[in-house]
Amino acid sequence: MRAKASLIAALFLAAGLRPSAALPLFDAANASLRAPAAAIQTNTADYLRNSSLGSLTLAASSAIAVERSHDGDVRRFARGVLNDPGANERTLSSALSRAGISLALPDSVDREHAALVEQLTSVSDGDFDLNYLKQQVRFDQSALRLNLAYAKDGRDEDLRHYAAAAVPDIRGRLTLAERLLRKLAPRVASAR
Repeated sequence: MRAKASLIAALFLAAGLRPSAALPLFDAANASLRAPAAAIQTNTADYLRNSSLGSLTLAASSAIAVERSHDGDVRRFARGVLNDPGANERTLSSALSRAGISLALPDSVDREHAALVEQLTSVSDGDFDLNYLKQQVRFDQSALRLNLAYAKDGRDEDLRHYAAAAVPDIRGRLTLAERLLRKLAPRVASAR
């Protein structure tokens, strides 16, 4: 167990992140199981925390995928995810400045999100790509619901624009993850 924790910490550090023992927050990855889109919090601070945690979790899991995936398309997808959050965070920082909001965003994942990333470290090599893509689809579905809800009902106009502008990128990433998942699922099933 100690070796597993060390491996997870090393993966977070390699991705430029650090694991945190922060208080658990909204579980964006499993939002579909908890609440319909209309019930997602549109409070600005909650939106910002959840958006940041989602980006950090995507980056952490994708850093693992770059190292563990045996499929070139999955590795390319993971590299694309790793390149995307930095651009989103710069745009988010700009939107926060325009809105005059001074809020410390999470710089590491909370326990719940760290557990989701940890799940990827425990799957076999043969099951890794499929599990990674399933997780990415869930993350992007949650991110899509979160951004659509804030774009519609959020309190701050600049952040509503930011959320609306993020939707096409999230949809594109979700579509690609779903396409890769459909392509990969039959290969994994036939290999068993």
